[in-house]
Amino acid sequence: MLASAGSGSLVHAIRDRAEALGVELLPSFDLGASPGPMVSDAVVDVVLQHIDTDLPMALEAGIDGIFVILHGAMVSESHDDVEGMLLERIAHHLAGRAIPVAAILDLHANVSCEMTDNANVMLAFRCNPHTDAVESGLRTFDLLLDVIQSGKLCRTHLVQLPILLPPVGTATASQPMSGLLEIARKHESDEILAISVCAGFSHADTSNTGLSFQLVAWDVCDAAVARAIQDLTHSAVKHAKDGLSEEWEIEAAITDALDHAEYPTVLVEPADNIGGGAPGDGTWLLQAMLDRGLDRCGVILADADAVTALQNVAVGQTVEITLGGKRPSISGPAVTVSATVLKHTDGEFEVEDRHSHFVSARGTRIKMGKSVLLKTGGVCILLNTLATAPNDLGQWRCMGIDPESLHFIGVKAAVAHRQAYDRISRRSYTVSTPGPCTSDLLSLPYKKLRRPIFPFDNLSGIPIPTLL
Repeated sequence: MLASAGSGSLVHAIRDRAEALGVELLPSFDLGASPGPMVSDAVVDVVLQHIDTDLPMALEAGIDGIFVILHGAMVSESHDDVEGMLLERIAHHLAGRAIPVAAILDLHANVSCEMTDNANVMLAFRCNPHTDAVESGLRTFDLLLDVIQSGKLCRTHLVQLPILLPPVGTATASQPMSGLLEIARKHESDEILAISVCAGFSHADTSNTGLSFQLVAWDVCDAAVARAIQDLTHSAVKHAKDGLSEEWEIEAAITDALDHAEYPTVLVEPADNIGGGAPGDGTWLLQAMLDRGLDRCGVILADADAVTALQNVAVGQTVEITLGGKRPSISGPAVTVSATVLKHTDGEFEVEDRHSHFVSARGTRIKMGKSVLLKTGGVCILLNTLATAPNDLGQWRCMGIDPESLHFIGVKAAVAHRQAYDRISRRSYTVSTPGPCTSDLLSLPYKKLRRPIFPFDNLSGIPIPTLL
């Protein structure tokens, strides 16, 4: 867990900070996966087994604090709040010992009482795209060390807002998140050590899904906490509607882009957002590009079957191949094209931007699995074995494609792509397609979502909570 140097990941940033400060780390386990469907119970069992085995040994050896890196929106087959259960298990082993627990969360965490009740220090990323993951992790680690040295225990207060935001509405450069983060910084003080704003992950159907605040404070500052919550809540309610997305129909977006002729133009498809767990094999954008006869286009599809079928096809050879649409109801129908193979690779590439969320989570070397570059008409199609979020332009360049030379680029994301693509795009359109990560939350069949909640219910009639 601590062996590899120079990867740029959060784990290794913590290791380096600890070494510099003379802090001894006792590593336990590191499990990760790309976003996707529910986690199997077998994985959760492995997590709990590690805690039950490693933590008693660490307590016997003597430890001063516990630091955990979480996402905050994990759902398994049997548990809607896996991270809450994990932190509860840690608290069970502590059995009342005055050992502080600190956790760093993704900005998209769905934060529960079980999580905050069992973490003295709980912070989240402040940026979306997540360019500050390492910085936020180090901030959390440093705060844990401050708490240990103070000899006092703080607590994390939780406020869950009755507001549900689609992923496209969680960008921190715009409302409601920009205003909330500004208010959070204003209220941090010697009394309130840190305030986090978690936008939530709206595509998890749980009772904790939604916008929330976490305030880390000493127990003697209830008045300061109350003032901060009042300001945050007022802003959240005032700007909740700003988080609802307005998306283009694909045809209208293409027509408008052609009228302006400013390239590269990015067509963003949040309904097939790979970073949100969608399969990344949607064919809607590809089909539209082909139907319109567009030139100098690029799309990326996750299609392991097609990659396998093309392994013995030589570069320069033209074949008929069926792509995408593994789940037609959400991915669109499969598309059969006559395409020329341009390149085969192992799908590994070096991240160009060290601020990419790739780096904090996975290091600087990214693996897409075996990959193939095809061309049909004016469209270059990059096929990956593993669905890989469009977080870095190295994904294109490793295949020999300069993304800045393309006129239209299809991007399966909501917000995370902006760190990479905003630097090269002249125009960008967020387009509406069917898909599991749709921004149309009202169309989703929630069963466990707490109600009332916006946008399902009118905010004017919803009682606003204070503390949980």
